Amino acid sequence: MVFRELGRFEESLDHLNRSLTLIPPKHVVGRLMITCSVGMIQHAQRKHEEAARTLDEMLSGCTAIDYQPGIALAQMVLCNIHRALGNLTTSVEHGRAALTLARQLKLHRVECEVLNSLAEAALAANDVDHAEMVYAQAKEHSAHHSFARFEARALEGLAHTARARGDIAEAERHWRKAIDRYPIGMYDSTHAQQHLASLDDETTTCFRCE
Repeated sequence: MVFRELGRFEESLDHLNRSLTLIPPKHVVGRLMITCSVGMIQHAQRKHEEAARTLDEMLSGCTAIDYQPGIALAQMVLCNIHRALGNLTTSVEHGRAALTLARQLKLHRVECEVLNSLAEAALAANDVDHAEMVYAQAKEHSAHHSFARFEARALEGLAHTARARGDIAEAERHWRKAIDRYPIGMYDSTHAQQHLASLDDETTTCFRCE
């Protein structure tokens, strides 16, 4: 998954597909986790419908064996995918299910990420107030658990809500903070840098995977 974080998606997929050939069928959870990673990369490549099919397969597999951490993870990724597909109601349904399960299981990493995902869905629905509130929760929770990547993502979100309100100075402040918080060399930081460089361009999209 290091290649995915660096934006080298084809190399990452190649390694994952080779891993599937090495993991015996009886190791169901391992195979399901790799399937999830494949779907996440498809989503990052903007192959959203293909990604949705992959994650539906993972969700079904995890449900069949009652593997709840996997169910939470699949629901979280499906929240992102359906937001990108424009299915906002479905996105929120998956996100809320993931959030509830993550909190029950104390999966703090999933909780931080799904809070950001739900905020993105709210922003896509032009509910700026709700998006800002949920991004603030994601930022606080991510900072508390030392998840720099998700804190940076929440800061990006707060930059988008500030920009939606017309507060360019506040948006710039949040984007600069996001760039500082992202781990060095991380692919995600390029999005914050691009937005910071195009603050006056009203056509710039708010999301990474439309």
